Amino acid sequence: WVRTRATARTWRASATQRRSGRGGAHGSGRRKHCLLACSHDESLKSCTLSSKRKPAMADDAMYALVLLASLAAGAVLYSGMVPIQARAAFSAGIGVLVLCLCCQTQAIHAFFPAAMVLLVIMLLPKYLHGKLCLSISIGYLALARNLQLGAFTNAVLLILTLKLMSIGFDSQDGKLSSRSPILILQYLFCFNGMLTGPFYRFTAWEEVLVLPRTGHVRKSPPGAVARALARTIAAVAIWRGVAVFLPFSAVYDPSFGKATLLYRCMYAYLSCFQFRYRFYACWLLMEAVGLLVGHEDASNVQVLQCELAIVPSQYVNAWNTSVQRFLVDYVYRRVPACQRAARQLCTFLFSAYWHGIHAGYYLFFGGIAAMIAMEQLVGAPAARRVRTLGWAPAGGMRAFICNVACSAWTMCCFTWFGQAFHLKHTRDIQDMWERFHYVGFAVYLAPIPVALAIVAASSRMGSSPNTHVGVAPPKVASKAN
Repeated sequence: WVRTRATARTWRASATQRRSGRGGAHGSGRRKHCLLACSHDESLKSCTLSSKRKPAMADDAMYALVLLASLAAGAVLYSGMVPIQARAAFSAGIGVLVLCLCCQTQAIHAFFPAAMVLLVIMLLPKYLHGKLCLSISIGYLALARNLQLGAFTNAVLLILTLKLMSIGFDSQDGKLSSRSPILILQYLFCFNGMLTGPFYRFTAWEEVLVLPRTGHVRKSPPGAVARALARTIAAVAIWRGVAVFLPFSAVYDPSFGKATLLYRCMYAYLSCFQFRYRFYACWLLMEAVGLLVGHEDASNVQVLQCELAIVPSQYVNAWNTSVQRFLVDYVYRRVPACQRAARQLCTFLFSAYWHGIHAGYYLFFGGIAAMIAMEQLVGAPAARRVRTLGWAPAGGMRAFICNVACSAWTMCCFTWFGQAFHLKHTRDIQDMWERFHYVGFAVYLAPIPVALAIVAASSRMGSSPNTHVGVAPPKVASKAN
């Protein structure tokens, strides 16, 4: 609606300028019309951003309130005020309350698939549970996307989809310890991670909130909770600091295009820190909540491993770790294909579909798949050649320089393809990439000529006589010595 109204206003203004330019003032009218046409995209983008700013701020405020309420509920469980027999019911009650307050009438879309999966578990044979629960959860997620539900409802359905699929496959494999409908519903609507994750399997949830192995509630060390809260505060400070001092909206300013390409790339790279640290802040706070509830492994992200990742696979393995484990256990290993590439492709497609139906999600996960393919086809062989040549011994300065270069390439490519995930729509993504002259694709292809140069150098040294590649000349030991 905003885009249509802005376009209509622009065309009406341009028509007025053309009419005013007739009758002896054609040059002035044309100049005004050209200036208006040049600034059309900028005004349209600024109008769209301003229209989205207030709803986004309201959503952020509600998210913050829900996260703080989850922290308070976790503290209540940690204090022991809730009896062991009532911990699961208390957690589910808080979850239903959060669901109804955030989603309001749209909360019914969370109860429909839960009820259908519950009927499958209770009434049908076990060998059908996995496929039927998969069909129900994925099918209802597609229906919800067509209904264009609110952000909170969509977030609830994302985590709920993972839980429904895990329930079905665990029941099919005989790993579901209980088929009680009450326990299953309490698991599905537990407040811990309802909107943001992490994802917990039914057995992990049951051990903490229903049947503690030791007979008493496990309490995490207070220091671990304090460290998680300290990391949360640091992530919030970085997120808000970058958002205030390096706002990404400056990229759409007409004067931004007059700066050098290097400055624009560096600004966009630093400004994108706010998007990553926004996720870090949520997950780190929910890590503290998970520790308060009693989970041993409540972490959902390894911040330092993400920020200092040398290769794409290291970044992927440290990001949203609970969902990574879900994808491995319930998607990757269950794809009926022997080829590793086919399994990876199906996993990336599922992950893209799970996030949404926008083209930007598929571009983003396609970019990740391309980065991992570059790592496997180019990076690993080149690294072996470098080690063979002895150019970058372990712990040396050359190895440090190589690691810094690889880390810079990884983070630059993630920032480049991450814009597709952030902007979602093809037109906005193309507009953004055009502003930087598609330099991100050149950065992505940069390892190829470097690897070719390394292979050529190693071939020349390997063919050289009296040269032992990567090995010191052999010592001839005499009998006298």
